Amino acid sequence: MSLNPVKTFLKPMVDILQRSLNRLSRHATTVVSGLGRTVGIVCLGVLVPNLTGLLGTITSDTALYWLGYEYCIGISFVVWQGNRLIWLQERKLRRRFPSPILKPILLVLANLLFTLPITVLLCLGWFAVAEWQVRWDVVKDVVFCNMIASCFLTFFYEAVVLSRKRERDLVHIEQLERATIQAELEALKLQLDPHFIFNSLNTLSHLIETHPAEALEFNDNLAEVYRYMLAHRSKTLVPLGDELALLQSYYTLLRLRFRGTVQLVVQSTVQSDDYAIMPVALQLLLENAVKHNEFDEYKPLMVEVFIDNDFVSMRNARRPKRTMKASIRSFSGAGLNNLDERSKLITKQRIAIVETKEQFFVRIPIVYQPKNR
Repeated sequence: MSLNPVKTFLKPMVDILQRSLNRLSRHATTVVSGLGRTVGIVCLGVLVPNLTGLLGTITSDTALYWLGYEYCIGISFVVWQGNRLIWLQERKLRRRFPSPILKPILLVLANLLFTLPITVLLCLGWFAVAEWQVRWDVVKDVVFCNMIASCFLTFFYEAVVLSRKRERDLVHIEQLERATIQAELEALKLQLDPHFIFNSLNTLSHLIETHPAEALEFNDNLAEVYRYMLAHRSKTLVPLGDELALLQSYYTLLRLRFRGTVQLVVQSTVQSDDYAIMPVALQLLLENAVKHNEFDEYKPLMVEVFIDNDFVSMRNARRPKRTMKASIRSFSGAGLNNLDERSKLITKQRIAIVETKEQFFVRIPIVYQPKNR
């Protein structure tokens, strides 16, 4: 009994559960972060007046004592949240203008233009509320403590972000390695596919007897296809020009085998050597088009490839074969799914598949990697 219907039924439920768990995890992280920030603000608001003597000699049996701690926690809140906001804006600025000296410059400016003046003003406010004479030595100590805390907060947030980024990178590398291994297996399946080998040898044998020159051309292109797969199957990206060369070699095998009933047209608006693409991607799409569609000398299969600045698109007429083996269907689906997974990990974009009654269209992202000229 096939498990495909069960998988089809369970997949939406699994996706919903996974999204719910992700939202719950993000919500829990937000709650924990907010709680930690609150505890830090309170601790800083209690610690600074005790280290600097900001509250003087008042005792706990007076209302001013408790008001003083509330005021100091308020100072801590303003300094903490202000520096956190500056740090968030600083990260956005650094994404747009990456520079190693930008971070220390912004840190110094944050202390000089925010922490220092706001601490002085709030300390003067406290002396006004308490109706005490301003003690500048105390104000200087409070400013020093808050500036140290400001630097610590910045480095703490940076450490947290770098730790999370490292975790995401490790997960991304693991996923990419898994997808690459799967792609290698798919390429190995093609290399050892008995149908492909049998048909290729059969065609070669026939051409040797009838068209020796074409037999030599077929043999050379078959060797190029295998050489390319052996050299590039473990890579994440290859030059687009190399991939187009593989596509032409594979198409030559199809042209000689099917005697012109498969036609390939490639149109490009870019310099192919300036772009990279996932290896064996275009060959897989051409192979699927031939496997899944009917064609003959009266109705040849036209496959069109369009290349622009961001994508390679392949389009072919859709004439599904009446008898299609389930194994071929599953192999094709696995190949396209793996291609989509690799694309998400490598290019941060998914492949696009549009299927109508008349046409089958696939669009694959490419990466701009200009060569030094």
